Amino acid sequence: MIEKHVGDLTMYREITIVDTVRIPPNRFGEDQRKVIKEILQENYEGILDKDLGVIIAIT
Repeated sequence: MIEKHVGDLTMYREITIVDTVRIPPNRFGEDQRKVIKEILQENYEGILDKDLGVIIAIT
């Protein structure tokens, strides 16, 4: 994890978010890890949360 510091502010943080992911039945035959990552990326990447800030990437 790379952090860029400006004064006392941390520009980037690595956080863990716990959520329940619904896998559509038509995707049951696919690799579950890949499907879950794609769904989380669609739901979280690029959003602005008042507590977390901007979520840049799901890894």
